[in-house]
Amino acid sequence: HGKLVKDGKSVFEEHMSVREAEAKVVMWIYTGSLSEKPSTATPFTLVKVANDRAVFENPAHDFPKTITYTRRDKDRMDCVIKGVQNGKDAETLFEFRRSGR
Repeated sequence: HGKLVKDGKSVFEEHMSVREAEAKVVMWIYTGSLSEKPSTATPFTLVKVANDRAVFENPAHDFPKTITYTRRDKDRMDCVIKGVQNGKDAETLFEFRRSGR
């Protein structure tokens, strides 16, 4: 579960679920607040795992079409999403760091 907070308010929420389906690993992405409105799930199939990287794809989706997770070390992970936005190829990088608990 992740959320984007702006001015102390949650403006976007995303929930993920990874399951095996028909001998494939599928990550389902749910966007929007599950508690406030119905959410649509978009499936992304695991297409590659190598070293510290996992790549999920959904070629039929506009953005993102691919989601790549790369583990940098025990406390850091990058996520790169790629696809088409406004008719152009687009890419966004998210850098995740483990926070103290």
